Amino acid sequence: MKRLALCLALIACSTDKETKDEDNSSSSKETMSSSSVFTQVYCEDFVEGTTREHYGKEKAQFCDDRDGKKYVYVRIGSQTWLAENLNFNASGSKCYNDSVAYCDKYGRLYNWETAKVVCPDGWHLPSLEEFTTLRDFAGGVNAEVGRDMKATSGWEDWEDPYTHEIKSGNGIDKYGFTALPSGYYKDESFLHLGTEARWQLSEKILLDHIGWLEGIFYISNNIMKLYDFGDINNKSLYNVRCVKN
Repeated sequence: MKRLALCLALIACSTDKETKDEDNSSSSKETMSSSSVFTQVYCEDFVEGTTREHYGKEKAQFCDDRDGKKYVYVRIGSQTWLAENLNFNASGSKCYNDSVAYCDKYGRLYNWETAKVVCPDGWHLPSLEEFTTLRDFAGGVNAEVGRDMKATSGWEDWEDPYTHEIKSGNGIDKYGFTALPSGYYKDESFLHLGTEARWQLSEKILLDHIGWLEGIFYISNNIMKLYDFGDINNKSLYNVRCVKN
């Protein structure tokens, strides 16, 4: 009888242990399942329109839900533009000289295919017509729109070839657009930091082999329509300035 009682006790203990193990396993699975579907919420506590100082002007901000980066924006005429270049880490994009510090200051560089889809929800890559609307509002093709769009610092000086006078490449940033000389990537080289700004546009021309761009140069007070003959295989990378939908 004692032996029978001992056996029954051992069976009861074993059964109780298996039940606890199953409960623990079930709890662990539930925890793992909950963890696996967790999604980071970056902008939950951010208030749209919160302002911060940006190159001497107080500007409103929005938060990009994809990574929590906050961008300033400005209203220029009938349009709302980012007041800084996009810095979303999309596949294939680059920082100038592969430096994160340059991305933080100047934004990332994108090929055309990526540029078409990289703007946050509610924003899009501007068309040639939209950039023309911006230029026209600021005075048109013959006005000093580039000077009005360039930041008041960061652009290199240049020498007038006729008078040999040293002139500033900086602008007056009249509208808060704050164009910085962020350079670009072409022919496997980083080029023209400090002297040029170029932005992707949504259109291609000539059988999709040439990309439309907008550009500002340190030696000019204009903003110009450009095109890239070498952008056949999406190897040239330029900045993106999104415009609001």
